[in-house]
Amino acid sequence: MDTYDRAKAMTAFLQVFGSETDPRTFAAEFEDSFFGEYPSVRTALDEHIDGLGWRTALTKFHQEQGIADHDLRWNYESVEIQFREIFDIVHHADRVYVFHK
Repeated sequence: MDTYDRAKAMTAFLQVFGSETDPRTFAAEFEDSFFGEYPSVRTALDEHIDGLGWRTALTKFHQEQGIADHDLRWNYESVEIQFREIFDIVHHADRVYVFHK
């Protein structure tokens, strides 16, 4: 992340943790919490699904069982509920910033 993007991400971080953040430890708290910057929540969810290995597992299941790709779809609403239990999502400057809770 370049300096300009980092500044936007830090601004988004302050929207979530601003009143709780100690100025002396701000940078470390930001680094510990920052998960990623995305163009949309859907993109963040897709990366999360990939990171958990779910997409690979589902592809393998499709192949093993002879199930067409269009017969099984992600329930993004359910995935987002689970995602929001782990992460805070901030919309800022036309981007989506994700932070560990």
